[in-house]
Parts: sequence; structure tokens; C-alpha cells
Amino acid sequence: MVTSNHDIVKGERKLKRVRLPEDPELVQRLLTWVKQLEPGFYKVGEYGIRHEDLVEVIEVKNSTDHPRARQLVGTFDGRGVIGFRTLTLVPQQRECIDVTLLDQSQLEHVNAYHKRVLDIIGPMLKSRGLDEDHAWLENECQPITV
Repeated sequence: MVTSNHDIVKGERKLKRVRLPEDPELVQRLLTWVKQLEPGFYKVGEYGIRHEDLVEVIEVKNSTDHPRARQLVGTFDGRGVIGFRTLTLVPQQRECIDVTLLDQSQLEHVNAYHKRVLDIIGPMLKSRGLDEDHAWLENECQPITV
């Protein structure tokens, strides 16, 4: 099931990690969700830019392969927290990223995402002989530094 928020222009929204509920049935339903995230910037009367990704809802514990997992403190009685893993595997547009606005964890998140994109999509391009496309992907997925 893909769920979506259609009220994206109604002000700031913060998505954050939350504790898993105690209801096991609800937990199992949550962990089957795929969400459509649509952050955007709109300049009234001029233009809008929206970036869309599909993400799966996942359980995050300290041992989970997730950029924020190592920062967890406690396990909330063993329940852990929910987080998101991006399913859309396309590099972020480097020209649109102002690294001076990112803190270290955000920079690590972008770089980890780019590494994942290259690790998954790169071999597919090579196996199909798409060397020019692979070279482009390698360039776009280079780690970003401050």
C-alpha cells in the first residue's frame, strides 16, 4: 500500500522517528507501508520545486542498517522505533544541495544514500554494457564534502 500526504503546501512538516506502538498487529501493518514523501519549496506566484521519493517504513534498532540507527538511545522496552528507507534509487541533484546548510548527520545521510544508489544501480548498468551511464552515475554518487 502506498500512502501519500496531499497537504504538502500547508506549512512545515517534520517526519521523525517515533516509538513503535505496543500493539503487535498495528506494528505489523506499519511495517508494510510504503510512503510517498514530497518535500518542496514554493515561491508564491513564481514557481515550485518538489522532490518525491517512495520510502518503506522499517523498524530501526541499533543494529539496523540505517543512517540514524547508531544514534538511538535505548530500545523503548525492546520495541525500537520506526524509520524510513528510501526505495527510489536516483542520485540527489548535487547542484541543488547547499552543503553549508547540512549538519554532519545530514551529510552522512546523503553520502550513504548515494553509496547505496551506486552499489545497487551501478552493477546493473555495467552488466548491460551501459558504460557511459555508469560513469555518469559514479560521478553523481561521489561523496559530498564540505
